[in-house]
Amino acid sequence: MKRYFLFAMGVALLGLTLLMQPVKSQVFSEFDTTRVVQATYSELQTRTVIPADYFGLPPAFPPDHDNGYSPVNLPFKFEYNGEVYSQIWININGFIMFTKQGEQPPFVAPDNPNALFIQANSYPTNVVAPFWGDHYYRTTADKFYGFKESEISWSDATDGVFVVQWKNLNINYKDINGNPIKSSVGNFQLRLYKSPDPYSYQGNIEFAYGQVGGNPDPVSGNNIITRGASVGLKGDVSDFVNGLIYMKTSDEPINTLLSRTSTILTNEWTPSGGTDWRILFPAKIVHRDLLFWGDGDVNFSKAEGSMHYAMPQNRYVTFADVRIILHSVSTNIPLDSVRGKAAYHADVNHNGRFYWTDAVPSQKVFIPWRNVNAADSLPQEINSIKRVFFYATEYDAAWILHYMAARIPELPWIHDTLVRYGKFGVDMKKADGITTGKAVTIGSNQYQIPVYLNGLNTGPLGLKFDISGEILDVQSSNISNEFNNSTVILAGTGDFDETLPICFITIKSDNSDLSFNNIRFNDNSIAGFSTKLTEVTDPMNNSVALQNSPNPFVTKTLISFNIGTQNTYSLAIYDLFGNLVKTLANENMSSGPHNIIWDGTNDNGNFVSNGVYVYRLVGGNLSVSNRLVLSK
Repeated sequence: MKRYFLFAMGVALLGLTLLMQPVKSQVFSEFDTTRVVQATYSELQTRTVIPADYFGLPPAFPPDHDNGYSPVNLPFKFEYNGEVYSQIWININGFIMFTKQGEQPPFVAPDNPNALFIQANSYPTNVVAPFWGDHYYRTTADKFYGFKESEISWSDATDGVFVVQWKNLNINYKDINGNPIKSSVGNFQLRLYKSPDPYSYQGNIEFAYGQVGGNPDPVSGNNIITRGASVGLKGDVSDFVNGLIYMKTSDEPINTLLSRTSTILTNEWTPSGGTDWRILFPAKIVHRDLLFWGDGDVNFSKAEGSMHYAMPQNRYVTFADVRIILHSVSTNIPLDSVRGKAAYHADVNHNGRFYWTDAVPSQKVFIPWRNVNAADSLPQEINSIKRVFFYATEYDAAWILHYMAARIPELPWIHDTLVRYGKFGVDMKKADGITTGKAVTIGSNQYQIPVYLNGLNTGPLGLKFDISGEILDVQSSNISNEFNNSTVILAGTGDFDETLPICFITIKSDNSDLSFNNIRFNDNSIAGFSTKLTEVTDPMNNSVALQNSPNPFVTKTLISFNIGTQNTYSLAIYDLFGNLVKTLANENMSSGPHNIIWDGTNDNGNFVSNGVYVYRLVGGNLSVSNRLVLSK
């Protein structure tokens, strides 16, 4: 007799706050919706001024007052683009670049504001840009020629806020003929906030803007070029947040997709809407653990300060991790794919590494090798582990269930061979897809359809498919499920075959054909198919539609029925002489479809002999019955 190690689990929807779109970038997923907050621009009083000659371009770093960088050590650690930094390079052109100690900026003049959006590794990455343009740092010597003296400085962050200030900067200083514009002067700040979470270095980022103009030279004029600069955040390739797309008030809706696709530049001063408003990028603080790729800790319950901290894997891997993955798949909201975050830990079978190409538009490419380490066997196109992202599916959820059933010793499970329990005969077909049984009418244009595998599946089972009708309900007593209006997601583990439905789907459809498309079976895409709803029959010719499948059966059969009115009902098995064999249910049942399994045992737990039996549903002025056959 087959042994079943199955999990019944009601998957609750989680209140996730991720965005309803594929997350292509790390930086985009690290911050919540960009917004403006009210706060008066306040010039730094206590500050460290960086002399103009301290700015230069690599590799030799000769003084460069036009495009130069100058390094500064941060007073606290700050996480950005999936890495923790303690150093930045401040650029004259209105941005800073995070780097590791000893790293240098790229060998290119960074005066192109569109570089915030450019997909090329030769341009600066890990950038925070309050006002990226083509600026110039004017010195005391420039005052002789009618320019206003500039100042670039930083604060010491005694209050948990590190500030970089560009003061009296000669902004976008050339006209269309390349002549310097002495009157184009601006003031702005970048503010980095220390994380309030003791277990994270993710903090808020804020842009503040002061006045423009004010050159006292009488011949300087009043022309100020505030257009043509970019405002936002940039990570690696295809990875930016345009700060000009923001929510002005808490009640104003915003198209968040624009912030990672729009390449618009500033067209007004201030970019925030006023000197008493700042552009805020609120950090989405999520604990990160670079160890244990694919360990199943999707909800970070083992992170320091969490409920399973310092506990073994069999404690921190729970049903909650499965729920998060299934909800992600059903809502099409990807798990955070940054290295060390949710998808990184959810990829328990190590087949979910991918990267984005440098092409325009960028293409998603999966890495086929299932290595132990995330940085192994990377294609030549990838020049940094930060460009590797991670992906998880319902099949990963099934592997987590398989681990929880003690069928494998640990996660991740990257072995090509799965240990099978029991016998697998040569005449048994291995499942590689799904089929459907006959639909049953349960209401006006409403049907219940059983879904079967087309063979035997031993071990983890992960399924996802779309249906052309409107999904009203999915019932699966031996496998976890989640669904939305048109998609069904299933995850479980055990011995499944073509004799028992893996689930019953209740749908509403006005069409005679029902299509199953975008089918993913254990991470493999398979062809779709259609079934005719015009052939629907009600075997009992009544609204209850009492039936069982398979019939005859060997070890288990699923009895299904539909109830029109909530009431107390009993479902029992009788032999042909009317003797009670087993009571399967005697309880208050809600209206709608129900499914109950009979395993061929009586009320004493003993297996009954082969033969014909009657199952009867009674309750609420209802009494219906049908026959089934046990044939071991």
